[in-house]
Amino acid sequence: MDRNKLNANELVVLNQLFKIGTHLGHKTSRWNSKMAPYLFGRRNDIHIINLEKTIYLLRRVIKIVSYTLKNNGNILIIGNSENNRKFVQFLGERFKVPYVCDKWVGGILRNWESFSKKMQSIKIKRRVVSFTKGLRFMNKKPDIIIILNINENQDAINEIRKLNIPIIGIVDTNSNLTSITYPVPGNDNSPVVQYFYITILENILTQVSKFKNKVIENEIWI
Repeated sequence: MDRNKLNANELVVLNQLFKIGTHLGHKTSRWNSKMAPYLFGRRNDIHIINLEKTIYLLRRVIKIVSYTLKNNGNILIIGNSENNRKFVQFLGERFKVPYVCDKWVGGILRNWESFSKKMQSIKIKRRVVSFTKGLRFMNKKPDIIIILNINENQDAINEIRKLNIPIIGIVDTNSNLTSITYPVPGNDNSPVVQYFYITILENILTQVSKFKNKVIENEIWI
């Protein structure tokens, strides 16, 4: 991808991504070879992520998420690392979007139909909400799932894969891309970077809620 093909907003975002260290991966000894297409090179034994490719893939993800929401589809956001769980909870509660900010509970999606029926029981609902509070906003299986820390959610990824639900995932240089439908390369350890990605999600949700009938294309709102 050529910088000349980036629009003005994307050039600003590219510079912001660089300033907050989104391009800084892990030590070269810890890399996953499947990440090779998304790397710029290495510096002092650290792999460097190609931020131009990050921007291109962010552009695609914004279109996908916007289209899904504008067509009354459901998204589920998973962010349960120390760096992002508070941000994810804030975002989910603000927009009433299903989210998981604690440890993934196996079988939740696989058994969702029977599980959601049991949720009609006040006793069971209270128990469920105690460890999966954000799922009270989910009235059907999600059409797409966003995972902000995929390295810590392999159990969730395995379950989602069996249900053929597309996954948007933030992938670092040591990440396994298997089953990640729409990867977005970036440092997944920095709370600043995690907040940046969540801010983008927040802006998508805000724009879609304000302009439900407006097609949103090729823009990143920061």
